[in-house]
Amino acid sequence: MKRQRFSEESNEGRIKFQTEEFQRCLPIFQRLGLKPRRYLCDGEAAYVGTIEGWFRLSFKKYNKQELKWLRRILEYLHERSFRNWAVSWQKTIIWEEHTFCYLIQPWTIAREHFQMDDPASVSRIAEITAELHSCGKDYFENRGIEILRDRWQTIDLEWENAFHTIDQFKIEFEHEKTRKELEELRKSAGVALSESLSSWRKSGLSSLMEHHQRSGVLGHGNLLVKNIIWGGNDYYLLNWEGLAFQPRIVDLASLINDVGMWEADWILFLLNEYAKIQPLWPEEHEALFALLRYPRKIVELFNQEMSEESLDRKNLKEVARELTRKERCLGKAWKELGTQKRWVWGRQSEMPSVNQGKISMVLSPVESWG
Repeated sequence: MKRQRFSEESNEGRIKFQTEEFQRCLPIFQRLGLKPRRYLCDGEAAYVGTIEGWFRLSFKKYNKQELKWLRRILEYLHERSFRNWAVSWQKTIIWEEHTFCYLIQPWTIAREHFQMDDPASVSRIAEITAELHSCGKDYFENRGIEILRDRWQTIDLEWENAFHTIDQFKIEFEHEKTRKELEELRKSAGVALSESLSSWRKSGLSSLMEHHQRSGVLGHGNLLVKNIIWGGNDYYLLNWEGLAFQPRIVDLASLINDVGMWEADWILFLLNEYAKIQPLWPEEHEALFALLRYPRKIVELFNQEMSEESLDRKNLKEVARELTRKERCLGKAWKELGTQKRWVWGRQSEMPSVNQGKISMVLSPVESWG
């Protein structure tokens, strides 16, 4: 009964949240001349279907300088012939409000996303990711575009804070079995966090950032299954909001974590396919496995308020099982990776691009990238 009541309250809260966000976003789209015909919403953005197509309004507030940087990066990628965006970035709209801006991207609701159990799909995504990294390099040297969104020199401090949060977490539940399960999970997460932190520091990637700054490594920043769609004859990427200066392995780690398959052969196949175009250094291998070991779901669990009514024990057990599977998988993958020869070079093939077209919108007080 308690769980059912909690579920009903959650549904009511979700409906209320969506209604409030729709009322808040509606004036923006009406001002743009875009009449919503369908509306979807999650914690990150609002999605509206209009006669002009789908658009995604991010809830994140930006300063105008950062979005100007994002536009210059997209122009640079276009000049370097990266053609695997799912929609035309030129249709992006910047809505300026007071001292901040909103990013409104053209969007598409896809029927097919990345098929992680298809070897050809895995190979193609590895190739597209490597092409993005290749096209996005040297933008500082070539165009003088400044380096923004660099959080990777301080990632070890973030992980240290997460470790202290879990280490000092006090479990005060009455149910003995729940207390025991949480305590075991807390200890396991503490070990995984400690190993992640040790591997990251051992990789020396933070001290190698000077090299990365000279080479200008640029990544998608949010490479998830939902942001990889099948466009009829190829895979395409959605959502350039997260484009950022970062190590190459961040996108690979993001995709592997999101897929959550935790099969050593699958991970090694993805890495090998990527390395045919962009060979990885041994230091990057170390850093990659540090990112994969990081128990993000458990850290998020211990960072939120917990009560015996709201805690889902079934989900708790699944998180614990996943951590065990992940540790076993990464141990096997790391062992096999260490026995392989250095990555081989491959040839980069050109794939046919699709001209998605563009719409130029000139509206005030907004900025159009068309």
